[in-house]
Amino acid sequence: MAAVEVRQIGVDIDSLVREDQVHRLVYVDPNIFDLEMERIFPRTWVFIGHESEVRQPGDFKTTSMGRIPVILVRDRRGSLHVLINRCCHRGAVICREETGNAEAFRCPYHGWTYDERGELQAIPGRPYYASDFDLREFGLARASRVESYRGFVFASLSPIGDSLSAHLGLAKDYLDLAIEESPDSEIDVHSGVQRYEFPANWKFQVENWTDHSHAQVVHESAFGIRQRRGQMYPSERGGPERAPEIYGASGSWHGVAHLGRGMNVERTRSGPIGADPGYLERLAAHVGWERAHDLLSADVQLVIFPNFFIQPRRHHFRTLRPIAVDRTEVHAYPYTLKGASDEVNRKLIADVAWWASAAGFGQPDDLECFARCQEGLQAPYPEWMLFLCGIDREELLPNGELRGVGENELTMRGIHREWKRLIRAE
Repeated sequence: MAAVEVRQIGVDIDSLVREDQVHRLVYVDPNIFDLEMERIFPRTWVFIGHESEVRQPGDFKTTSMGRIPVILVRDRRGSLHVLINRCCHRGAVICREETGNAEAFRCPYHGWTYDERGELQAIPGRPYYASDFDLREFGLARASRVESYRGFVFASLSPIGDSLSAHLGLAKDYLDLAIEESPDSEIDVHSGVQRYEFPANWKFQVENWTDHSHAQVVHESAFGIRQRRGQMYPSERGGPERAPEIYGASGSWHGVAHLGRGMNVERTRSGPIGADPGYLERLAAHVGWERAHDLLSADVQLVIFPNFFIQPRRHHFRTLRPIAVDRTEVHAYPYTLKGASDEVNRKLIADVAWWASAAGFGQPDDLECFARCQEGLQAPYPEWMLFLCGIDREELLPNGELRGVGENELTMRGIHREWKRLIRAE
């Protein structure tokens, strides 16, 4: 597909995103979608996977960076690579398997074979090529930069830009919460994946992740079931005393809905980790009682634009793949806690399936709303989506974060500021 020029779209990109409003075309125009795929996913850090998914030399996982198919693979020396999953010969996708272990990747079309570093090793009919044909010049393309933080692997196709650490900024503190809840400060991502599509624009999932105000409406039936079972966490009950704190980075973008308040005793007793009476003691022995208190009281949902979402309380993360302007694929990965009992980890996985699967009690509600929004936006009027809530209650903290207390669309405004920054860059 030829590169999309801004002038071809016929609208001024800068005019599509206001401080508290976003034009409907951002969600429904195929040309804008193509521009997103060229200017957002290739230019920033994109989440790829977790190191535990590729522990051994030769382990690989296939995924995508926007619409670009890639392979995350660990080589024989233990280094990680993100290879473009496209043969250099005629462009065929080389690897269709989702995960596995391989000594080499062989193109199914003409048999060009690459090692785990993406170097071209062999081609059929080599004698029929010119004598100066050099295999070393035709290895797989790869991400310019691959870095990880506490096992979470990100890649960038751009050779320039901030390091991953600088890009994540204060988001690292929230990733720490997920990791340190394990008594061994390590998680494992080997419990399968919940995979589903929805017929709507990818940004609805990004916005929804930290949209606290929708929960009591959209998930009313699911919360009712939990309440009748006596399984409601304090942050799910709503009310002024449970007002969330919403955070967003003012630089490289992340957003957080912080819903926790105090030591979540109900969580330790009735949640999955309540199945192991010794869990809290082991955790405190590892990190100290004060840190254990912080970890168990934290109830956060973190989004790192454009494609990473994690919910430590429900012990899973998600990533998305935009397919078309009105079609998106989501992968939800449960993770287990090293150092926790088998019974705890079994219940953690079951809890993710109960809530976050395509047939669960929570996720289908959101997907239905995404589809309704996409359908409604086919109407040309009104032209603008509204993100007004809490705009007069934003506070810039000394550490550079923005904070809004109570119902607040701060993170959604931040999403679209970052969207505008990336997509307007030539």
